[in-house]
Amino acid sequence: MVHQVSISEEKYKSLQEDTAKDPELNCLKSQIIQGWPENAKDVPNIIKKYWSMRDFLSIEDGLIVKNTAIIIPKSMQSLILDRLHESHQGIEKCLLKARENVFWIGMTKDVTDRVQTCSICEKNNKKSQQKESLLQHEMPS
Repeated sequence: MVHQVSISEEKYKSLQEDTAKDPELNCLKSQIIQGWPENAKDVPNIIKKYWSMRDFLSIEDGLIVKNTAIIIPKSMQSLILDRLHESHQGIEKCLLKARENVFWIGMTKDVTDRVQTCSICEKNNKKSQQKESLLQHEMPS
């Protein structure tokens, strides 16, 4: 699964290293290996937010995977956002591209914020998304 994502060998190794350094993802890795407890209250606070997706998480080649998406460590999220948004295709296209390959908690908000604060996207959307004026029709007799 991990090797289906198009990523350079250098970035792949960097992703593995940053995942290993991330305290949240290290705790999550340990929890996946040990198995999840019966109750969410028994999960360490740092990874409680992953409780609802626990059945979809696995470890592959040193990376944590949710279904088919690699969980990105905090240190690389900005870089991934830049890569997702480099074509300036808007929120929906960026999210579609992101959800196929990567995941982190709050990714949708981060992508939305990045696109909405992009000056290039803002300039292009004003031109192509003009509102039409309301046309009145004659009332039938």
